[in-house]
Amino acid sequence: MKAAEEKPQGGIFIMAVVTMKQLLEAGVHFGHQTRRWNPKMAPYIFTERNGIYIID
Repeated sequence: MKAAEEKPQGGIFIMAVVTMKQLLEAGVHFGHQTRRWNPKMAPYIFTERNGIYIID
């Protein structure tokens, strides 16, 4: 799968559309805000970035 990239078109940048299926196949991580977490999820938290826990 090729990563989404910006392509100039008449001076306007257009972002390629990526489907949910492509995201899942690529192993993209999901997350939620750090203030909305359950301590039972601690083993699954990969890291925290910009106030969001990244879940592996």
